[in-house]
Amino acid sequence: MDLQEKRMEATRKVRYMAETLADLDETRPKYHFHGPAQWGDDPSGFAFYKGYYHMMYGSNPDSYKVGSGMPYRTPNNRWSPEEPEYFDSVALWGHARSKDMIHWEHMPYVCYPDIENDEYFIWWGCTQVNDQGVPVIIYTSLGRRRGPAEGAQQRMLIGGDDDLLNWVHYENNPIMTNDIHGEQFIYQWRDPFIFRSEGKAYMVLGGKLGEEEGGDCVVLLYEAENGEFTKWKYKGIFFKYPEDVRKSMECPLVARLNNKWVLIVSPHGPVEYFAGDIDFSAGEFHWETKGFVDRGRAFYAPNLVYDDKGRCIMFAAVEGFKDTKGWNGVQCVPRELSLSEDGVLIQKVPKEYEALKAKEYILRNGTEVELDKATFEIKAQLNVDEELEISIEYGENKVSCWYKNGIFCIGEKEIQAKSLDGKVKLQLYFDISAMDTLMNETESLVLIVPPCTGSCKVTGKALNSNTVVWLWQYDGENLFSYYEDK
Repeated sequence: MDLQEKRMEATRKVRYMAETLADLDETRPKYHFHGPAQWGDDPSGFAFYKGYYHMMYGSNPDSYKVGSGMPYRTPNNRWSPEEPEYFDSVALWGHARSKDMIHWEHMPYVCYPDIENDEYFIWWGCTQVNDQGVPVIIYTSLGRRRGPAEGAQQRMLIGGDDDLLNWVHYENNPIMTNDIHGEQFIYQWRDPFIFRSEGKAYMVLGGKLGEEEGGDCVVLLYEAENGEFTKWKYKGIFFKYPEDVRKSMECPLVARLNNKWVLIVSPHGPVEYFAGDIDFSAGEFHWETKGFVDRGRAFYAPNLVYDDKGRCIMFAAVEGFKDTKGWNGVQCVPRELSLSEDGVLIQKVPKEYEALKAKEYILRNGTEVELDKATFEIKAQLNVDEELEISIEYGENKVSCWYKNGIFCIGEKEIQAKSLDGKVKLQLYFDISAMDTLMNETESLVLIVPPCTGSCKVTGKALNSNTVVWLWQYDGENLFSYYEDK
């Protein structure tokens, strides 16, 4: 079979797994984006093109086991087919599109790895329209004998239609190897992301300046030398991670928000952001403020895009589900990003999500509401000196969220969230086994919770009897369909 036939075979295989197993698993979230079946993770190549949000995400068409997103990483962390326990599989990008970030149409897989040229693993990357008006994907490529520590290459796919259905491997791949850095070798070099400034295209990648654990984790900057994005020039070390040593610096993103540049990184821990300015002549990012994009471990490897409304929209992988059947992994509830005057990242759920609201309830002090489906949104606003407790009970499980004395507690995690207007705001999105919580729109925590496959009881209690908690039951049915080639 050629690569096109392998791609379509993988697409059919995953749809069959969805219809016979994954779609029957009641523990799977309903309105959080997910692929049809099997393993799904990072939102690689998230794009907005000709009226559609295109979600391209890491996928293994052969397995949904935990860890199958890295098919050549063995238990002793060696990437080698000689290892007895390596996953004999490939990793590629799933694809879906949507006009509203709610209703998604599953598309065929983006492209099959270029096996003949030692590529088995299409890793994280980005989708952009180059200066010639052609959609391109630039991604980190790995092979059976090219692991991430020393063997990564940056390769390109070229698109050829308005639906982003058809992609081909660039004939002169790779477009970048470690040789671009001259005598300096970058370890763990991966995850390209393209952004623009004053008519020029730039790319950032994560990496590490030393092979050993003590090496500096960095983000590196490159500038496009042609309009096709096939030639790049290394500008230098863009950013050094200022905290404790990490394994690597993954999935760097750069966005322009409120006249500042924001860098988002996934440093093998909670995802962080840094806000400041870029000295393009020196190729350096100078940060002034920093914080967390999300405080948990389930949220990782976000990607972002600007849509036709000028909004900066972000998704991220949600991982860590257990005992799933035919699937593993979803994306977080989408976020619209902005920056406060004092450099704090603001996250809001896009207005499109209001269309999911099927029924409204008002929770006053001590009110209990029984919901027959665990797909809902909770919203509350109160004064900083007031208290609030929300509980979600089902079976033997109870998920609690409370606010008191300037502190939020979500599950077992306590978080202090900066208020931008002197009010306390809580937004909670519960979806069977995933829960996104936004606190004052300045802090986020995504949790994987014990699955609620039946009814649940929601209770709201406030110190001030005038505090109102809104509860909306969501309609999470029929949100996903399949592209049918006409």
